[in-house]
This record gives sequence, C-alpha cells and structure tokens, in this order.
Amino acid sequence: MRAWSDYQETMRAEDVLFSFARSGDLDSLRELELPADRVNSKDSKGYSALMLASYHGNLECARFLVERGADPNSADPGGNSVLMGAVFKGDLEVVRFLIDAGAQVDARNEKNQSALDVAKMFGRAEVSLLLKL
Repeated sequence: MRAWSDYQETMRAEDVLFSFARSGDLDSLRELELPADRVNSKDSKGYSALMLASYHGNLECARFLVERGADPNSADPGGNSVLMGAVFKGDLEVVRFLIDAGAQVDARNEKNQSALDVAKMFGRAEVSLLLKL
C-alpha cells in the first residue's frame, strides 16, 4: 500500500510545475528547483510549462521560465509551438515576448501551418501584423 501512496506523491510533485504555469502562480514557480531538464519537461499531453503559461496569458510566468532556460521553440506532439499557442489566444504581449525570446516565427506544425497561418485562421489581425515584421 505504501508504494501506491509514494506513486501518487510523485505524480503530484511532477504536476505542480505545469499547474503553477497554467494558473499563473509565479510565487510558487519561484519556489521550485528548475534545472534546464525540468523546466523543459512536458506533461502527459506533451505541453511544456512555457507553452501552458503562454497559452493562458501568464506573461510573468513565461518570462520567469525563459530566464530559467525554457525553450521558446518547444512544440506539442502535433508540432504546434509555444508561439502558435499564444497566437491562437491572440495575446499580443506574450507573442511579442516569445519572438524577442527567440521563438521561430516560421516554424511549422504537422499540418504545415505557421504561426502566421494560425493568426489568419483565427482572425488575430494585430498578431498577424506583428508576425509579418
């Protein structure tokens, strides 16, 4: 029975990074030890903490993760990049930050779509203009 509770505790410990990034809990993120291999780990769906923070508009968490070595070109199993997630949501500040952090604007997913294609598809006019620069 102890093995099961040990396993559950491990699962909870792994999930907090992604939970804090998703919810924008910067204070709790700061308390975690985040070596490069952990900051770039992915959850069960293949999303990095940076992808979750960016997608949910948590700019300060995204900034913190990049400062700790998070890869701004991380992608999910479908090839959708961190930038594509932020573009989909239309968050201009997060998109600008990711580009400045080195996100590849011309990266393509498995459907051969770029971040600009995603912006056009979802009517993100301001983001489209930024991506064209």
